[in-house]
Amino acid sequence: MSSYKDNILLIKCDLSKETEVDNMFKEINTNFNKLDGLVNCAAYDKVLSIEDLTIEEFRHELNVNVVARWQCIKNAIPLMKNAEKPRVVNIASRLGTRPMEDSLAYCTCEAATIMMTKCCALELAKYNIRVNTVSPSLTLTPLGMQSYTEEEIKATAEKILVKGLEQLKIPQI
Repeated sequence: MSSYKDNILLIKCDLSKETEVDNMFKEINTNFNKLDGLVNCAAYDKVLSIEDLTIEEFRHELNVNVVARWQCIKNAIPLMKNAEKPRVVNIASRLGTRPMEDSLAYCTCEAATIMMTKCCALELAKYNIRVNTVSPSLTLTPLGMQSYTEEEIKATAEKILVKGLEQLKIPQI
């Protein structure tokens, strides 16, 4: 009987480099010959106005936040066909449906991730591969912290709390 430790493989990979992503999936195939789940959660964002955003920076965000996610899904398909209940979860952002100033590239990437998920869900259903997106609200990660002021973080938290209380029909105190 194997332990969960026998099913863990740590691989360092720069998702902006196509060959590293391909090699990562080759290593997964060599070690396991299947993949039960894929969570695409890597992200990159450089907060820049439209005027300050360079073509190189925009392409880099697209490469990490959209192209690499697609490449991971594409590479996972043959391995997931060998799994019983294969699943893909793409972590997007609320900014995929709500614009934010100085975040054109990131918002565009997150919207693309949401649509990519819908397309993959349709196309991969024939293999019983389920594909979903989770789009969390403000998450206090280093990436999230660089995009918001302390006041915006507090305002977002209060808004979420009030909305949650309203949905639960709990009176505010």
